[in-house]
Amino acid sequence: MFSIYEAYRKKYFPSQTSQPLDKAFCNYFKAKEMPEELNEAHELVIVGAEFSPPTERIVNYLASTHKVKINAVFFRVFKDGDREYIARVCG
Repeated sequence: MFSIYEAYRKKYFPSQTSQPLDKAFCNYFKAKEMPEELNEAHELVIVGAEFSPPTERIVNYLASTHKVKINAVFFRVFKDGDREYIARVCG
């Protein structure tokens, strides 16, 4: 993990002095110590007007194989003259 951090630091912050990853993390996030694991829980929300078969396959794969918390929300846009409304599609 340190090599990824160091490459990132050199690319985006070349003028900064090198420091250990845990110290940089604590300074940036104002934490007392770096957690043992990072990015251990992700949640995905797919927002769109429709749900294609390939998208449904990917969602099912991520949810069942990798236990990713994933949800899909659908919206429709309606016009009434010069006004636009957005509504969540249920069901």
